[in-house]
Amino acid sequence: IDAIEYYEKLYNFYKQHVEDEFTHVKEKKCGLVFITFSTIEQAHKVYSDFRRICFTRNHRPETSTSKILEIHQWKVKFAPSPKNIIWKNIPTNEASHWFRIIIVNIILVFFMIFLSTPSIVMSTIDKIINKYRSIDSLKTVTDQFHIPVILTSVMPVLLLRLFAAIMPAIVSITSLLEKQWKKSKLEKSMMIKLFVFLLMMILILPSLGLTSIEGFLRWVFQSDEDPTHSGRIRWMCVFLPDNGAFFVNYIITSTFIGAAIELLRLPDLISYIYTIATVKSTAERTVIRH
Repeated sequence: IDAIEYYEKLYNFYKQHVEDEFTHVKEKKCGLVFITFSTIEQAHKVYSDFRRICFTRNHRPETSTSKILEIHQWKVKFAPSPKNIIWKNIPTNEASHWFRIIIVNIILVFFMIFLSTPSIVMSTIDKIINKYRSIDSLKTVTDQFHIPVILTSVMPVLLLRLFAAIMPAIVSITSLLEKQWKKSKLEKSMMIKLFVFLLMMILILPSLGLTSIEGFLRWVFQSDEDPTHSGRIRWMCVFLPDNGAFFVNYIITSTFIGAAIELLRLPDLISYIYTIATVKSTAERTVIRH
């Protein structure tokens, strides 16, 4: 294919899209306007006139068009830096914005539970089988299970380390769906969610899972005639000492494997290989490499 012809078609395609979007923007109303004042004092004067103060009368300036323009519903704030604004998200109204935040966080919670479940189950299953092998009603079933050590000691830690590496990418992608208006707010939201979800997925959920699964099965299968049976579950005993081996293995694995993965920068390498493989010409490949 001729390069000049290809890029001319590409240029005309994007030019038409820009013209269509410019026409479409005039028909949309986002209910937002940016005003530039000549001095800082003028900006502070307008802000103080329209600032809402509790338990005080409305002190906004009145004009002949105040009722028509409904200035009593106006909200005046200092605008952020133009570079800090995500302009394509400006048309998103506040109700839609909060609805998106709720839905995105619910999806992230389900992802977090789904990603942490395999490591919890694999870490607990061998302990459960060995503990309940002596019960007559379960002996015939548990004797048939012979789980390799690698599945109960190594794989849970590797899975949790893998999912911990995937979680930042999931948080970054889903945070874009919130349609934040400011870049600083988007980055702050991503950092808070990433910290909370990693803390829950790596520390709290495995501790709860390793304790609650074992306690629940003990409560189900323990005989009522057992004199040591107290009839209730001590759910407050969450961070038990026997969970320490799991976290020690996780720290060691993260130290060696996690550091190596960070040095290799595998996500960037995969993205670079994909970009090189999908270029249309040698010129684009040269630009990408430099």
